[in-house]
Amino acid sequence: MDFKKAASEILEYTGGESNVKEAVNCMTRLRMEVVDLEKVDLSKLELIDGVITAQIRNGQVQVIIGPDVYEVLKEFPDSISQSIEGVTEISEDEVQESTSDSTGKFKPVDFAIRTFSGFFFPVILALGGAGTLKGILAICTSAGWVTPENPTYEVLNTLGDSVFYFLPMFLAVTAAERLRTNKFLALILAGALMYPTIINGAAQVAEGGPSALDIFGIPVPLLSYSSSVFPIILSVISLKFVYDFLDKFVPKALEYVVTSTVSVFVVGVVMFTVLAPLGNYIGIGLTEAFSWLYSVAGPIASMVLAGVFPILVMTGMAHALIPVMLNNIANLGYDFFLLPFMITCNINMGVAALAIALKTKKSKMRALGVSTGLTSILGISEPAMYGVTLRYRMSFVAVMIANAVVGFCCGIFGVKGYQLVGSSAFHFVTWIGPEGLTNLYFAIATIAIGAVVTFVLTWILTSKKALEEE
Repeated sequence: MDFKKAASEILEYTGGESNVKEAVNCMTRLRMEVVDLEKVDLSKLELIDGVITAQIRNGQVQVIIGPDVYEVLKEFPDSISQSIEGVTEISEDEVQESTSDSTGKFKPVDFAIRTFSGFFFPVILALGGAGTLKGILAICTSAGWVTPENPTYEVLNTLGDSVFYFLPMFLAVTAAERLRTNKFLALILAGALMYPTIINGAAQVAEGGPSALDIFGIPVPLLSYSSSVFPIILSVISLKFVYDFLDKFVPKALEYVVTSTVSVFVVGVVMFTVLAPLGNYIGIGLTEAFSWLYSVAGPIASMVLAGVFPILVMTGMAHALIPVMLNNIANLGYDFFLLPFMITCNINMGVAALAIALKTKKSKMRALGVSTGLTSILGISEPAMYGVTLRYRMSFVAVMIANAVVGFCCGIFGVKGYQLVGSSAFHFVTWIGPEGLTNLYFAIATIAIGAVVTFVLTWILTSKKALEEE
């Protein structure tokens, strides 16, 4: 694939360089904010070598390329605002426009999903690396090669645990970047939550010590905010409003003295007394609510969520579920919500593409099915989804049915995910926990069941006529 040529043609059929305001990439898609959607030619975009498909969704032009999307984006001219891995740097007016429909009406759900995705997506790489390291340590421990008392284990476990333990620090940076507020002030707030006075105080509460400090006579609950999600997010959102309010009235010459000091003071007091405890209780409440739901209708709930998982990926809502997974891992030590079947769902999408490749007589589709099928098994399902299964709708239906079967089996077997490591077949370490390898064996069984059901249903439901008409 000629990346420079592809970038040039994408710009041409998107209305030219002057029509593209901003370009952002995620794992497989090039997302572009444009001035005039009428100038976009989707049919020509889809004919570009290396492009799987193109669409307009949520006011964006989305070009699905696959793993090479970043290489294409690098060839865009500097005049176009660029952002990598979903971290955007656009104005508030542009955010408003990109989350509005054709009539200009604000769409709060789209805005919330895109904003929260921006908080978590940049951290996934760090979470994946640290989680994989912890999974490898779990394998070594289960095999008896090392013990938790071994100094080597302790050092490597520290590396693996660091991103999860100090997660508020990471989220402070990404949330501040997404909300366009000062990230160093946000880090002060996160650092305060992780300060030894708070962390050690929370540990002493568990041993019968005092349950709170106070500031100006207002109680400050001593809670552990390590690995937490919602306390720092609520605090950075508050920082955004307070800082911007002060910035309108305080002269620039006093910004470093007045604006920063008052922002940290006001938000810090509110954080310790209200926002952080509230965020903590929200996290605990969500965990208990989902635990209750799964205890009442575990296999059914898991079946429904797994069945619609491809739609969540397609709409971008899958990223909005990351806070729930992280919250479960922080409070329970594992996730029962999405991690148990996320990898298997990607494998199913890949198996469906491979089934199409075997059944079709067209060499181009066979090559596309094999390449995207293997890519999906390795963790990136969108090329297979947009390039193959959505093209032959019944194969997409087959994947959803197979996913539902997998979700039901995960609920029956009680499969858990212990680390947010990614969604590749090589990330099986997510299923290895402190209890041993039983959970892994059950997860492997769901992979086998899902693959067989996917292949058989895709073969049966995708007619030869449909393949010939393509």
